[in-house]
Amino acid sequence: MARPKRGTIPGYRRHKQSGQAYVNLSGRQVLLGPHGSPASWRAYHRAVAEWQANGRRVPDKGAGDYLVRDLVAEYLEHAEVYYRRKDGSPTSEVENTAGSMVELLHLYGDVPAADFGLAQLRVVREAMIARPPELLAKAPRRTRDKRPRRPMLAGLSRANTNQRIGRIVRMFRWASVEEKVPEDVFGKLRALSPLKAHHSKARETEPKKPVDWKDVEAVLPRVPRQVRAMILLQWHCAMRPSEVCSMKPCEIDRKATPWRYRPAQHKTSWRGRSRVVPFGPRAREVLAPFLDRVPRPAPDAPLFRPMDAHRERREGRVPKEKKRKRRPVTPHDVARVAALEREAAKRRRVPGEAYDVRGYAQAIARACDEAEVARWSPGRLRHSAATRLQAELGIEEARCVLGHSTAQVTMVYAQADELRAAAALERLG
Repeated sequence: MARPKRGTIPGYRRHKQSGQAYVNLSGRQVLLGPHGSPASWRAYHRAVAEWQANGRRVPDKGAGDYLVRDLVAEYLEHAEVYYRRKDGSPTSEVENTAGSMVELLHLYGDVPAADFGLAQLRVVREAMIARPPELLAKAPRRTRDKRPRRPMLAGLSRANTNQRIGRIVRMFRWASVEEKVPEDVFGKLRALSPLKAHHSKARETEPKKPVDWKDVEAVLPRVPRQVRAMILLQWHCAMRPSEVCSMKPCEIDRKATPWRYRPAQHKTSWRGRSRVVPFGPRAREVLAPFLDRVPRPAPDAPLFRPMDAHRERREGRVPKEKKRKRRPVTPHDVARVAALEREAAKRRRVPGEAYDVRGYAQAIARACDEAEVARWSPGRLRHSAATRLQAELGIEEARCVLGHSTAQVTMVYAQADELRAAAALERLG
């Protein structure tokens, strides 16, 4: 058979130790059979033709060689590209997708992806509910700022389990579309119904309820003024925690009456929906000191910055009186102090440019502990505002303020019906 021209495609080579023929395709060695045999030459031309047809990439492995761990690795690469905001930064779904694959890789990482079925998916779900110690050790245990999280519970909740199983099924749907696994694999997995409330061994979580104003009022004096303003904005305007954390001056239209805040990134922006948050008199009073300060805030910078809170806290701190040393300072003392300061600088957390939802919630949790009140999360402020809006204005007005497409979604946030029923029966005696 005719030899290919050198330099255009990878050449036909001989492995000295085994006597086998092979070809290097995209850094991967493909064995062809006994060197010089007609069968090896046919295998060589077939491998090169498939490699060129696949865009000079090695074609996907066979059904028996394409393992679940290979599928997970490729899907995570796809998730890093797919789940991105308009500015190119990855969303939290990338981290959530990686965490959802822990049990799957631990149990079936070495199983061919084509052999993964409904029975195996049930086993993965049971492992999520049980969460044995070896899986707890493999689960991600650090936050984005590298600080350890609080101890993980032994088993995942029902809602979290359903979400993680849904991500696994979504991965096999992607693999089916990309022709990496047979179509019937996804068809079988999608038949698994989600866990129903109180009909499984999975633990149930308490529904998120509104927070009482007394608990909010106890926290306000114990947080930086930036966090205090964020809490009040959520209380008055029913904003999401992510919306108040990412607020920028350029996104606030102060010429309109009332002011209007149009976040560039929000929960439903990937659906093509717009989000407008009107700011009434109380919200404008909260925002005015931050918008009218000197020097003026940068239009495209976050309005509430942890670095500002850190600087203000340091400026207001009273310096301690230093004790007089009993002996003169030596060069060794200077070097030792400098080394200790360098080590402390490495361990010291540098305040960021913007609050994230996790840091915002941690600041509130610390203040709750100082005030000796029950901990509450920023998301509960939105529930409180939704309940007040529905009770005072109605369900339709509450839906518009919260930015929901249907009133059914608003009913999840608002608990005004329960309050109305209790008040009615109280009046009736």
